[in-house]
Parts: sequence; C-alpha cells; structure tokens
Amino acid sequence: MAIQGVVLAVADPDLPYDKRAIHFTIQPVFGPDRVSVAWRGSAIPYRVLKNGRIEQWPGDAIDFSGADAYADAVGDADIAKALGAIETALQAFVTAKGV
Repeated sequence: MAIQGVVLAVADPDLPYDKRAIHFTIQPVFGPDRVSVAWRGSAIPYRVLKNGRIEQWPGDAIDFSGADAYADAVGDADIAKALGAIETALQAFVTAKGV
C-alpha cells in the first residue's frame, strides 16, 4: 500500500521519500465496564527510483501508538477521524463476511 507522506529531505529533490508503507495493529482492551482499543503502528518512508526499484528510507520508521484510542480521540481530531474510518471499514468487512 502506498500512502503519501510528508516529503523527507534528500540530496536529490527529484527522488523524494514521499511514500509510506504502514504497519498498523489494533487490539481490544477489556475493562470492567467498557471495551477500548490499544493501537500501534509505524510508517516506513520509501521512494521509487527511476529504474523502478524501491528504496527504503535509511533512517528509523516513524512510530505512533496509544493505550486507549477512544480517550486519545477526545483530544485529537485526527485520531477521531481515523478511528471512525477504521471502525466503518471493519464493520463493512465483518458484515460482508458474516463474521
């Protein structure tokens, strides 16, 4: 999956590391009176060279995580929007597959 990202500084501006490979996991967290979601992910910058080869950013991946996505979403509109889109997509998948 090619996710467009913030262009990272490179020596050759014609070949920026402008794409991200995303690793993302969510895990239910069961409390006494509610179910929440822990989340973790990383974005690995990469670029496509003129010869078609893929080159990964030589630095570290960009990591992100949270212990309670719903609590995090209260103060962060971007997390709230992403969480809503993920829930909608997962519900559609579960419904379509009869899970």
